[in-house]
Amino acid sequence: MFGAANQLLSGVALAVATSAIINSGKARYAWCTLVPMLFVCVTTLTACFFIILNNYHSAADPAKSFNAWANIIVTAVIMACAVVILWESFYRWYQILVLKKHPKAVRDNSHKGHELPEYGCC
Repeated sequence: MFGAANQLLSGVALAVATSAIINSGKARYAWCTLVPMLFVCVTTLTACFFIILNNYHSAADPAKSFNAWANIIVTAVIMACAVVILWESFYRWYQILVLKKHPKAVRDNSHKGHELPEYGCC
């Protein structure tokens, strides 16, 4: 479970790096982080799915029931969080690359002397 969490965290970090590359206007270099992100996320989410299936069978044993259900729940929550972050990243990339909608940064007086970029801060 902790190995899966570590791998999904690396997938999320690669999604953030891909977003930073696309937001900076250098989308032609996004494949450098997109390809490893897809590989890590697909393999880890598939492995997590099989871990949940294998732990589900041991959940029927009363002696291992609590540990099995705890592992199932925590793994499912970690997977759900990673999928939500990845879905939002893909949606953001679609908006920027296909629809050409760059979110504008909020401009107020708290950033005196510092202009935020036109393409958004995140």
